[in-house]
Amino acid sequence: MMNRRDVLKNSTLLLGYGLTAGTTMAVLKGCKADPSIDWNPNNLTVSQAVLVAEMAEMIIPKTLTPGAKDALVDRYIDAILDCYTSEEIEDFKMRLDAFDTQSKKLQGGRFYALDGGKRKTMMDWLFEDSKGQKRDHLFHRMREWTVTGYCESEAGATEHLEWNPVPGPFRGCIDFEEVGKTWAI
Repeated sequence: MMNRRDVLKNSTLLLGYGLTAGTTMAVLKGCKADPSIDWNPNNLTVSQAVLVAEMAEMIIPKTLTPGAKDALVDRYIDAILDCYTSEEIEDFKMRLDAFDTQSKKLQGGRFYALDGGKRKTMMDWLFEDSKGQKRDHLFHRMREWTVTGYCESEAGATEHLEWNPVPGPFRGCIDFEEVGKTWAI
């Protein structure tokens, strides 16, 4: 059985070769999560943002290293939606709501209110539903955005991934205009 580190490493390699255009644009724009205490989602409703946070935490749970919630992946996903068309945003929100409705139907409650076993059952159901589907399927989007947001976060980059702070401090999100071009790592 693969451990979480192997899953993240392999997912990152896969996603590095197959990011959607919107995710690539968000990364290039320096999309980041708003760390403020009084944060409110810009593209999602509050209940959708809570759903996204709980789904992301199921994809990258907290262990000895930070999880998706610690990395503010839900906020990153809300911010990344700025790089998508209004139709794509509405489609994603509709898929979130449909998943939550399916959770009520199959497990008797909203996803974020379920216990861990029922959440896993729902995520397994979503994964099975995604097989053979396009990349805009909710599971594919959530996995891509969760891994990208996690790896781009300070928590993910400094506590999970290999990170060398030389020549300076972590700056996971800077304006493209400030650096002027894409740099090789």
